[in-house]
Amino acid sequence: TDHARAFPDKLRYHVAEHLLSYAVYRMVGVSPETTAALRHYEKIPLRKLVTIENGIDEEPHQRSYDLTALRRSLGIAAQVPVIGMIARLTRQKGARFLLTAMEHVVKAVPGVVLVIAGDGVERPVLEAQAAQMGLTPSVRFLGVRHDAAALMKLFDLYLLPSVWEGLPLAILEAMAAECAIVSSRVGGLPSVLVDGDSVSFVPPGESAALGDAIVGLLRSPERRARQRTAARRIFDQRYAATVMVKRYEELFLRQAPRPTVGD
Repeated sequence: TDHARAFPDKLRYHVAEHLLSYAVYRMVGVSPETTAALRHYEKIPLRKLVTIENGIDEEPHQRSYDLTALRRSLGIAAQVPVIGMIARLTRQKGARFLLTAMEHVVKAVPGVVLVIAGDGVERPVLEAQAAQMGLTPSVRFLGVRHDAAALMKLFDLYLLPSVWEGLPLAILEAMAAECAIVSSRVGGLPSVLVDGDSVSFVPPGESAALGDAIVGLLRSPERRARQRTAARRIFDQRYAATVMVKRYEELFLRQAPRPTVGD
């Protein structure tokens, strides 16, 4: 199973996986884009390829959480808009572009708070960037958390400013939680969500566009509500764990896979 990575990868990986493909029954890509990349860069025979998109358990996102207590624990006042991302803090995830965008967001939406949950090698750099920009009162770095489902219920917007992705599970979690989403247009995401309908897409690495998209959605509760509903509908149809399990069951039982890339 091939998950998110940047293509083209190391040549030795491409050669090894091409050779490996002759010894296995199928190679799975977690998005149509990943499967297409396996074909294009690694020359995997089409008969060996199948796409099975990631799916997640929706149950944690259907629970009720004490959001008042959660706000209090994070030092966020009632009624204050909360936007957030949950990710490994690496350059891939693009948090540096989000912090740059926040300079515009905090001026346009007074009181807004950005929550960044997760840890990684970029965290000290990001904290220094936030301090240098005077954003410390508006940004909460939470580190590793085990209450992602509750945090997503708190968010007015879920943000994914990544430079590249395949099909990140965090987006599926945001869809299950019925978050409105602002995301970079990368990887498999455009095949999942429709710009303006179920997501607001921005070009990767463009902080100005990211800031404008965040402000636009924060100022429009109606648009947020429409996007939340549309994203949850897509999740139920394609990304619930039961859907994914059914596809893997078909694969393991060697039932005819659905065509994915080409003929």
